[in-house]
Amino acid sequence: MRIAPVNTWFKPKRIGWGWTPARPEGWAAIAAFIVLLAALAG
Repeated sequence: MRIAPVNTWFKPKRIGWGWTPARPEGWAAIAAFIVLLAALAG
């Protein structure tokens, strides 16, 4: 499975948050970021 280019992971949206993941990689990146924040927050 190839990882798509980062610039295709997210697409601008006018509803809700400013950016919504357009691909599974985008959701994975958000999940990894949340886990990292939780680890740093302790």
